[in-house]
Amino acid sequence: MGKWITKIWLIVMTLLVAGCGTHASPEPAVPTTPPTLTLRPQAASPSPPYKPTGTSTVAPPVASETIAPPTFTPSASPAATPRVPTCAPTATVTPARPALSATPATTRDVPAFTPTVTDALDAPVVSPSASPIPQPSSTPAPVATVAVWEGTITLNSYDWERALVETTPDDPIYPYPRLDREQIGPLAPRSYRTVVLENAYARLTLLPEMGGRLYRWLDKTSGQELFYVNPVLKPTHWGARGWWLAVGGMEWAFPVDEHGLVEWRPWHTQIARGGDWASVTLSDRDDRTGLVVEVTVTLEAGRSYVTVRPRVYNPTETEQRYQFWLNGMFALSPDNRPGPDLRFTLPSASVTVHSTSDGGLPGVGAEMSWSVYGGRDLSRYGNWAGWLGIFARPAAVANYMGAYDASSEMGVARVFPAAVARGAKVFAPVGIDPGTWTDDGSCYVELWGVLTPTFWDYAALPPGGSVGWQERWYSLGGLGGLSYANDDAALWLAPDASEVRLGALTTVPREGQLVLWHDGQVVANWVIATAPGYPFRTVHPLGGDGTWGLQLLDSYGQPIAAYGWVGY
Repeated sequence: MGKWITKIWLIVMTLLVAGCGTHASPEPAVPTTPPTLTLRPQAASPSPPYKPTGTSTVAPPVASETIAPPTFTPSASPAATPRVPTCAPTATVTPARPALSATPATTRDVPAFTPTVTDALDAPVVSPSASPIPQPSSTPAPVATVAVWEGTITLNSYDWERALVETTPDDPIYPYPRLDREQIGPLAPRSYRTVVLENAYARLTLLPEMGGRLYRWLDKTSGQELFYVNPVLKPTHWGARGWWLAVGGMEWAFPVDEHGLVEWRPWHTQIARGGDWASVTLSDRDDRTGLVVEVTVTLEAGRSYVTVRPRVYNPTETEQRYQFWLNGMFALSPDNRPGPDLRFTLPSASVTVHSTSDGGLPGVGAEMSWSVYGGRDLSRYGNWAGWLGIFARPAAVANYMGAYDASSEMGVARVFPAAVARGAKVFAPVGIDPGTWTDDGSCYVELWGVLTPTFWDYAALPPGGSVGWQERWYSLGGLGGLSYANDDAALWLAPDASEVRLGALTTVPREGQLVLWHDGQVVANWVIATAPGYPFRTVHPLGGDGTWGLQLLDSYGQPIAAYGWVGY
């Protein structure tokens, strides 16, 4: 009887979310040229006038892989960590979520898709004690499985544009401008154009005028914002130009490391629609090398993931060296500040330190074990004693990374082709005064990718060459943690001395089986049904040391995802 109830529940969800059957990529794949890595940037060369190009994609990453099995070994409690008074992790309030159980209730339905219309909000000039998160003004397209439309949003912005200073050819960032901080004008509301993508699970707001960034990501299953949303636009002293706008969201850093040179200016915009998908392509050309960068952001009907397709193209007659990184800034909490129970998932045995203020850690460029170093589990944000930036060493070794805050039950997974997108970086500004980038004390963590292993490496493209890839990001709300992710599902497996906590979450409504393995033997099996925002999550009363594995199978017994040691 239970099995029939589960089947009926899945059918109801499937009918309510259009397009959640067999998935087809909305755009055809194109050949790419693998990047050549070098260690020295090349001088600028003349280039023809820029013309926006069309959308391009590459083959998706491998769907699943098996990672080394987790083991449990009792150990002493980690050493106490000194607390930092500025931008330090603070506890968050857990928002209300649907109850999690081994058997989903028959009345639990995926909400039908309805685009939300938000009235205009004239944002007042804010003070450091009161910085409301701005809301967009927009008119949605007709109701559909995926909607895309243009609108505006009012943001409180310092007048940084009047402080821009032209550079001369002897300046290493020429022809990009410097900033005279003494000339920055006061805070005032300013209107920016937006492009909005929305389906049943997510609403994305892009800012073409701010480097084409993906500014907002509303997880509709929880009603929570996943990105860090800075309530003001305020120039910092960071970045290759000596200034950077920590706007929040996800930015595209090109053609140099850190935050790039072009993330502050307007990008070209193209909107495309299909029967069950919609996309926005943002593009720009580097003034020094002539390289063209495109980023296509796509939502599909019935899928919770956000597809991001970067592409770099060299239309010049000479080889050009460059970097491309995407930077997602996250708070993963209702109060726009990461909490101490946030954990980073970076599948790597060691990392390379990019920078840190923590005197108990190795210095710049040094190798460090991950995630436990010196008795501290650094995957837990609450154990950080200063700012820290780290790269997976020697490069990304798995096709996923992410973060999850157990206090707020909010998280995010990034799934990418590590053979192409070789860089994976984590950063958080613990110990730095938040007044550097905002006026309300809010804070963030950063998840970086993609192309080169570190900021010290450069890629190269021959004349006419291009490189592109596809990666996907999705919400992990309610899962409990993150151990593994692919395009179809995320798994969480946390054994200890007395029990095993575990969970599974899919990016489209599914039913199947979840199998728990211990030392090569099946110790538990559940028939489950999951959907975005409705994970399966339980505790198995068997713990101890040894090797553990978790396997998700579909209703036909075919593997969807696997983590750890599964099989004999």
